[in-house]
Amino acid sequence: MKTSDLARVRATLWAAADELRANSKLTPVQYRDPVLGLVFLAYAENRFEAVRGEVEAKASPGFS
Repeated sequence: MKTSDLARVRATLWAAADELRANSKLTPVQYRDPVLGLVFLAYAENRFEAVRGEVEAKASPGFS
């Protein structure tokens, strides 16, 4: 997946979370679960980007 595709997916997910918060009848406890999932995915992406070069350097040619 390209970086521009990831940026578009990220923007769509955050917009959906914001729409869910603003226009649903969910309580904060109910809203927390999907949003924490998004926060975790953002954290995982940032951690991966920090080591992407190292991972790609170690990858075998068949996986690129």
